[in-house]
Amino acid sequence: MQEEKTKSEQLAIKTLEKMLGPAVPVNDAGLNGKHAVPKEKITKSKTVFWGLGWGIEKTKERKNFWHWGANYVFHAYVIGNRKEKWGMVMMGNSYNTANLWKYFLPQITETEHPSIDWLRTFF
Repeated sequence: MQEEKTKSEQLAIKTLEKMLGPAVPVNDAGLNGKHAVPKEKITKSKTVFWGLGWGIEKTKERKNFWHWGANYVFHAYVIGNRKEKWGMVMMGNSYNTANLWKYFLPQITETEHPSIDWLRTFF
């Protein structure tokens, strides 16, 4: 997030922008089993995308990158914003973890997070 161009271990800015840009729109239904539906019947999201290795969410105010993981009741979510130079990692060991993300994240960042709504269809 620091964009120090002198460090050789950092990605080039163009590579980073490509990695954190929307590459593939996701279905608007979230992770609720509509993956078996024919492609022509799926509505594409206007706010949640896959980038190159990261999820991307777009709102009126921001473009954030995010990723998540789930293993039984253990859930993790990471989100960040390059322009504003912030990031956050949230973890939990409950089926209600995504509900806590939905509650706390907008209070902390003062904006909506369509990626959480999209993910919550899975839990």
